[in-house]
Amino acid sequence: METYILVVFGLGVLFCFAGAWLLGAFTAAVFSNRTRKVGPWVYVHMPHLGAYHRIGPVFDGVRQLLQRHNPAWARQALGIYFDDSKVTPDRFCRSMAGFVIEGDVGDMVASCTCLV
Repeated sequence: METYILVVFGLGVLFCFAGAWLLGAFTAAVFSNRTRKVGPWVYVHMPHLGAYHRIGPVFDGVRQLLQRHNPAWARQALGIYFDDSKVTPDRFCRSMAGFVIEGDVGDMVASCTCLV
């Protein structure tokens, strides 16, 4: 009986090590020194106060503004939500709806004094 228990235990340990090996637990991590330049980015946004599920029209407004200047700018949407909607009443939930733009936006900034 003791031999049986030892064999079963040994097989269990063997399977655990085999599984860890198959998942790469014993493989050395390889890091590369390659880097690439990203950015600079500009975040063009409009503030929103109210229920988070009603922020869609604000995104649409920013998208329309950007598409008038350069349609390629309205691609990377980003919403920033400041409050926990589980504890903050909907009417006090603060957020920003906007788009991340990479590159030079000087022409747009010169023609739009305020995006809010």
